Amino acid sequence: MWDNTDQLAILNRLRRNVIIHSVIYYRFNRNIIENSDYDQLCNRLAKMQEEYPKLCDVAVFSEDFRDYDRCTGMQFIDHEWGVRAAERLLKSYRG
Repeated sequence: MWDNTDQLAILNRLRRNVIIHSVIYYRFNRNIIENSDYDQLCNRLAKMQEEYPKLCDVAVFSEDFRDYDRCTGMQFIDHEWGVRAAERLLKSYRG
């Protein structure tokens, strides 16, 4: 059985991935994952946030995801951490 530490790690990873791929798409006009994969990522994140609402406040970027509704990632276009992470990923991407 998983404990909250496992769930928190997954929630943190999902949030980071949503931010990175949103920045790549909306800021850099690129796509390194399929739109359907991004949609699945967003849906999984939204489901976890509904299932574990108490973890949402202690997970990374809690303020950025307070009203997250999975409709778009445009709100992350200037996310400082996300821009740096996206730039690093794009430098190593060979797609």
